Amino acid sequence: MGRKGTKTLQRRKASRATKALVSIEEGLAEKRMEERVGKFADKSNGELFVVDTRGDAKRKTASKTLTMDEILRPKSKVQGLVAKKTTDSSEAVEGSKHRVSKNVKQLIDKLAERKKAQGLGPGASQKAKQAKKQEKQEHLAKHKGGFDLWEDETPIETQPPKKKPAVKIAHPGTSYNPDPEQHKEAIQVAAEPEFKKIKEKEEIEEQLSYPAELDDLDDNPIDEESDEEEEEEVEEDGTPKKKSKRKTKAQRNKKKRTKEERMEKAKQNEQDRINQEIERLEEIQGELTAVQQQQLDQLKERLLVVKKAKLSRYDYKPMPMEIQLPDELADSMRKLKPEGNLFKDRFKSLEERQMIEPRVPVKPRRRYKLKEIESHSYKRFK
Repeated sequence: MGRKGTKTLQRRKASRATKALVSIEEGLAEKRMEERVGKFADKSNGELFVVDTRGDAKRKTASKTLTMDEILRPKSKVQGLVAKKTTDSSEAVEGSKHRVSKNVKQLIDKLAERKKAQGLGPGASQKAKQAKKQEKQEHLAKHKGGFDLWEDETPIETQPPKKKPAVKIAHPGTSYNPDPEQHKEAIQVAAEPEFKKIKEKEEIEEQLSYPAELDDLDDNPIDEESDEEEEEEVEEDGTPKKKSKRKTKAQRNKKKRTKEERMEKAKQNEQDRINQEIERLEEIQGELTAVQQQQLDQLKERLLVVKKAKLSRYDYKPMPMEIQLPDELADSMRKLKPEGNLFKDRFKSLEERQMIEPRVPVKPRRRYKLKEIESHSYKRFK
């Protein structure tokens, strides 16, 4: 064999010897461990294994920072300005972990004292709380209505709203052959809205009209100073007027007495009027009772009246009464002309009974205005 083969055999022999020695040493180490500790097969799991609940204190978990935090991280070594800490003016609430301001704390203490005075604080009986709740509900019910204003605690029985009929009975004067008196009455009823419109129009025109008294005024300014005011007043015959003389002491005393007598007389008249009112006190009391009864009746009417619900921004406008004038009445059934429109009548009835919302006719309108364009042929024609 050559030199190369000899080296290979030597390596194999060395490796076999090393493996044998390693296995022998491992066996000896196990024997020595068993002599010191004992056999592992004879021990329980609790002696062999331990659950680690504390972990390694020195080991740090490497948390990956976000790119956004890296960008926002301050790079300057100069520290920013720090505001001074303000003193905390809040106070802790008893029985709560929250803190409130001093004003709120005072309000809470006042409310607690009031509840305690009423016997509704902590530890109060359920019966007392229920009685207080019932009293509060009755007080609210009184303020909402449904009670007598004049110390009568019996509630007013409100009547349910009357439903309007679907078909109204027309006025007898609108018949095709009406009675003359009923026809005149129907014409008067139909003309009342028109008279009201005319009156409103006249009032507006009167307010906007130009006063005729302004035409009589002079165009010259009123505050011009006249030369005649500066001159002495002269009588018609040319002699100057006499100036008023100073009053004597007797005249002044007479005027003073007259004034005092007038004031005394006014006081006496006032006293007489008061005495008369005292004498007719019972009559005044009766008048006050009548006024109070009238106010009570008005209040009851307001409570009984049910306010209509507004279904639309437009108000309901009733149709004008359909009636013929005396010269339009037909003397026979053949000449009779139909009046009104059944569809409009039913539509207005639905609006009045609030089954549909009031509506107004909508006129069609253009979104854009029409443009006038002259064609080339028209331009050449001109």
